[in-house]
Amino acid sequence: MSYDILTTIIFIIFATVMTFQSIKLGLGTFHEPGPGFLPIFSTLIIGILALIHLISQVRRGTTNKKLQFKLGPHWQKAFYLMVLSFI
Repeated sequence: MSYDILTTIIFIIFATVMTFQSIKLGLGTFHEPGPGFLPIFSTLIIGILALIHLISQVRRGTTNKKLQFKLGPHWQKAFYLMVLSFI
């Protein structure tokens, strides 16, 4: 799996979650838009563009570097920073 495909899948998941959250907020009507009116259209555009990109990457057959997860010499500092950001 290449970097392009992985990031595209993440964008599709993000757009799907945000679309459902926008529906929960309420769409309203065209004359009286609700709080979820603008977010649903923007996330639908993100999702559609990500889906088009995913299809083109799969059909073309990516030649990008494959994913390799390597821990660098300072991975512990990055882990501590992530943990502290959630506290």
